[in-house]
This record gives sequence, C-alpha cells and structure tokens, in this order.
Amino acid sequence: MATIPEDIQKRIKELSKKTEIPVKSLMARLKEIITTNETAKTMEDVDFKIRFAAAILTKEHSMSGKTTDCIIQPIITPRAREVTIKGEKTYVGDLTALVQVLTKSEDDKTTKGPVTYASGTFWREGAQNIESLEPGKTYKASLRITENSWGITISSDNAGFVETKDKMMGLKEFYKKEIEPTDINITLGEMDLNKSETSTDIKVLTGTVIEAEVAESTDGHQYGRYNIMDESNVGENFAIFVAPEDVCWMQGSVLKFGGTISIDEKTGKVRWNNQFIIPTPIAMPKEISIKPVTEKKETVDIDLDDDDSTSAASEEDDGVFAI
Repeated sequence: MATIPEDIQKRIKELSKKTEIPVKSLMARLKEIITTNETAKTMEDVDFKIRFAAAILTKEHSMSGKTTDCIIQPIITPRAREVTIKGEKTYVGDLTALVQVLTKSEDDKTTKGPVTYASGTFWREGAQNIESLEPGKTYKASLRITENSWGITISSDNAGFVETKDKMMGLKEFYKKEIEPTDINITLGEMDLNKSETSTDIKVLTGTVIEAEVAESTDGHQYGRYNIMDESNVGENFAIFVAPEDVCWMQGSVLKFGGTISIDEKTGKVRWNNQFIIPTPIAMPKEISIKPVTEKKETVDIDLDDDDSTSAASEEDDGVFAI
C-alpha cells in the first residue's frame, strides 16, 4: 500500500476547498484515473503514476475557458466513441442530463439553480469521462454552458465528474412538469419538417417497438437499436440507436422517444439523436444481454471511510491518502 506524496495531499486538500468536493470523493476519482487511464496503466513508477493522475484530476477541475460549476444527473446512458479527425484519433460523446447551476453569494454561500434540461457533445478526456456516468445518479462538474431558448447546451474537453449525494427530480417528474405540456410531439412522417436548431430543440416521437436488440458492429463494439413505427409509417420502420444498456423494453411496447433531428444537406437523409426514453402504460421491461468487458484493469486499494457525509473543510485525513 502506497501513500500519496505530501505535496499532492496538500494540492488535493486545496482543490477540495476550492470546489467544495470532499477529499474522499476526489480521492475516489484519483483512483479511477489511475486504474482506467491508458497512459497511467503503463507506468511502473507508482509515485509518478500518482503524480500523473493528480495532474489530470487538477486539470479536470481547473478553469479552461469560461466554465460553470453545476450538479448534473444523466437521463440516458452516455455514449462515446473514438473517431479520426484530420488523421488524429480522439474521443467524442454525447451527454443528456438534468442540470442545476451552482452560484456563490457574496457571503460565499453556494446555491442551486432550477433544474434545467441540458444536452451536448464532449471531446477528448471529457468524452471518455462521461462513459462512467450512470443515469439517475448525480455528479459535480465544471462545464461550458450555452443558454438556448429552452434548455442549455453543455460541453467540455477535459471535465471530470465526481459523484455526489445531491437529490434532484427524476426524468419522469421533469417530463410531466416541463416537457409534456409543450407542443413538441411529432410523427415519424413529420421528421423532415422539424429540423432542430439547438441541442435542446427536442421533439417527441411516440412509437410501437417492432424490434429491440443489442447488436455488434464490425469493429466489435456493441450498440442498441429500437425499430419503431407509428400511424404515419405503418408497414415501415425507423431505427433509433441507443446505448446497449437502454434496450430495456420489449417488442410491442409503446415508448416516447425524445431527441433532436438533423438533416443531411446533400442526401436529405433524416437523422435522429435520441436523448431520452419514457415508457407509456403499454410497455413491458426487457432483460438485456450485454457482452462483458474483458479488458483487465489494474486495481489500486484506497483506504476510504464509508461515510461521505463530512464536508470538505472538516474531513479527517486519517487513511484518506493511503493507496
């Protein structure tokens, strides 16, 4: 078992005070970086591996351009992929979440803003980091935010996410209060007339699931797909692509899909970017089968107290910095 160098301990304590994230939570994120970062996994020098991971942790919570602290709650499984841009490989991914912006008053008191719908594209380390997020859980992060006529666009190329115990309304409650009353329902036949202007200019499709499957692409990656139809395309079907974990409703189910629409200028092809799924009363859960990850990951033991209720300022140091 190794101990975090004293200068790194001091940096993490200072970062904890600045971000109001408990030391224990930052240490949990440090462990995650050590065990998942491809470069860190190749390092034999344990001390430098810790320093490398600490640098990434600090970068994740540093100001890079204009960022805003917020609490986020993903509403569908985030998806990221490796792409090649101008000959260089990088990661890109989409995240849709409910967000509460954090602001500080003159007396240094932090307050949460209203729950807001958010979606956007993440790049590089930011895209890789969203893959570990789980729908329904809350996380603290510092993100670039752009206000839209409804909702906000979120993005980052290096954001880190630290799980919190904050409580926020769930997707179903938000849908009932904020989305259902609006007139954004369309049919499959009307998609080409409803191009989205922003990442949160969403429409809602209600369709019957003709097929629900988890498939594998030629490069070995799994993806989820719902084939649906409605009264405007009986006898045809439309494919909606999701993360494998979200193929959790059976054939015959009637589901509401929320998302944005883009149209290829050259071909006129309509593309749907799915952002959430709401089951109707006519829906049956489905057991999904996802190929387990076979990659062997390094394990690092960190001695952390189970109780995460203490604040960043009052947290005891005993055992927290041992790995």
